[in-house]
Amino acid sequence: MDRRPRIGLLETPIARLAFIRPELLAALAGLFLFVQSALERLTFLPGPIERLISSSDEGVLVVLLAWVAARAWWRSERLRLPAVLWPLAVMLLVALAGTILNRVPPDQAALGTFLALKAPLWLVVGANLEVSPRDLRRYATLIGALFAAAAIIGVVQLLGLDLPWTTHLRRSGDIAATSIFNQHTVFGSAMAVGVGLAVAGLLDPPSRRRAVVLLAATVIGGLISTTRRLLVSLPLSALALIRSLRLPIVTPARVARGRAVLSRRSAQILLALAVVASVGIAAVVVAPRVVHLVGATWDEYVINASTRDRYELYGGAFRLVADSPVVGRGPGTYGSWASVVYKSPVFGQVGVHLKVGLRTGAPYASLLAEFGLLGAAAFMAFVALLYRALIRVARRTGELAAAIAGGAAFMVVDMVIESVVHVSFVDSFAAFFVFVGAGLALGAMAQSQAAAPSSPAGIDSPSSPASDGATSAS
Repeated sequence: MDRRPRIGLLETPIARLAFIRPELLAALAGLFLFVQSALERLTFLPGPIERLISSSDEGVLVVLLAWVAARAWWRSERLRLPAVLWPLAVMLLVALAGTILNRVPPDQAALGTFLALKAPLWLVVGANLEVSPRDLRRYATLIGALFAAAAIIGVVQLLGLDLPWTTHLRRSGDIAATSIFNQHTVFGSAMAVGVGLAVAGLLDPPSRRRAVVLLAATVIGGLISTTRRLLVSLPLSALALIRSLRLPIVTPARVARGRAVLSRRSAQILLALAVVASVGIAAVVVAPRVVHLVGATWDEYVINASTRDRYELYGGAFRLVADSPVVGRGPGTYGSWASVVYKSPVFGQVGVHLKVGLRTGAPYASLLAEFGLLGAAAFMAFVALLYRALIRVARRTGELAAAIAGGAAFMVVDMVIESVVHVSFVDSFAAFFVFVGAGLALGAMAQSQAAAPSSPAGIDSPSSPASDGATSAS
């Protein structure tokens, strides 16, 4: 007998789809996020349709959260909430206190809080999805192909071919590829997510060859996007993951002993190709481009520091924290998308008079200003606990959950660094792929430990249902 709960959400077609197969809706959401940015920047779309497209990702998140909660209730099960979420209870209390003390309108505060917690909410969704290892690998292959295609489109743009999405001329004079995202910094961050997927693939034996191709494509995509923060975030993320997992570095000696990540033959071919490609690309394209970007960055952020919008945003945030250090000015009031939507007067109160498009370029400034020192500390505690939990899963080598956790851990470090100047944690594209993946990995570990505490946890654990081809990744 079909005993689905009769709740208001079932009145909408998208919610019916979620109840029929929520994993399908989550998969479609990932595909949609690839084209969302491309569609909303096509100039011929009517305004209402453009606004619907730009906000639909939050709608899908709400529907999926409602679904996993309803399913847990109907099955008389507890909603799977990873233990790393507990610091966010503190953040919610801070948000409530900041709303009351600063008399922030409830709808504005609710939107600001929701957006600040978007990444953890995707984590909850991922932890409650049920996906087989085979389907996960197939979906990752499809998504990886889309990442590679986006990089190829960026290269085509730089070659001067006509596309609906054009290149961008930076202040430094460099031409930056934008791919389908039509914004070079968004393109760069998307390529960083692709690198994270490639890292997961490298840690998953059946996926390594495809992962090498994806890694090459996304690194090239990041370089041609001229997104400068990636020059710092990606190498540091790789070093953090190598150190945390104690990964062996591929060297000729290790190849000879068969201890490399790749097989001996594959590693030899890869090393030869890498040497030839690296020398050619570095001599002709990469080195001059990187040197020029570093010089332009020094000029913009050191020589001409007084003109930088992000310094102005951080300055305003520090003034707000000085006035209300514990709980901040309240959610949705400064530096967030909600503060822009509600035309928050707080910007003017601290002497920040930037254009609307420049008011969300300093996420940590927004976090400090809206949630104070206590709220910011709570969010960073969540990030630190998440990274530690992911590393614990990733150390269980040879399992799909470990590979996913490794890729997610890599991206958590990247997002922490990028968030100095880019809205990584509240960006639906990055948050979906990173935190749904993290939720799948943590959920798989919890489910496996509950079923067989004495066996290693993981989506591919022999003692888990995965060995029969239909596991719960939650």
